Amino acid sequence: RNNERCFPVISGRGCPFKCNFCYRMDQGIRIRSPQSVIEEIKKLKKDYQISYITFTDELLMSSPKRTVELCEAFIKAQLNIRWNCNGRLNYAAPEVLKVMKEAGCVYIGYGFECVNDQVLKNMNKHLTVDQIVKGIEATLSSGISPGFNIIFGNIGENAETLQAGVDFLLK
Repeated sequence: RNNERCFPVISGRGCPFKCNFCYRMDQGIRIRSPQSVIEEIKKLKKDYQISYITFTDELLMSSPKRTVELCEAFIKAQLNIRWNCNGRLNYAAPEVLKVMKEAGCVYIGYGFECVNDQVLKNMNKHLTVDQIVKGIEATLSSGISPGFNIIFGNIGENAETLQAGVDFLLK
């Protein structure tokens, strides 16, 4: 909304996945405790009237368990804040998305990169086209807006797989 004050917050650094196209040179993930994140958001709300958080983590949805724990802590703390994050479609289960929505999530950016199982495997993405479709449908059903990132020109791609990606995005 035009009247919202937005601020970036990092709830964790790194990613547990090892996609072969990633810019990250280090390994692993370092996450903050839910209470640490909540205290930061409370301070931003109190001191700067922030009403919207954009989580700038490489991957806030680093596991379903972590995502639910963080969201349940937001709900319990009654943060009453809207927010967005980056997520994984293989973790976009209805029960996870439901608690995310309740905690204030309004948008999740997903990098599915390609809609071809072999190319996804070549990328070491640990994601399938079926998971992509189910995750997008679950996100839309939850009332959260999804965003999509796709990469063209991966190992094993050809004109047909590229066109399939374009067609999928248009659909």
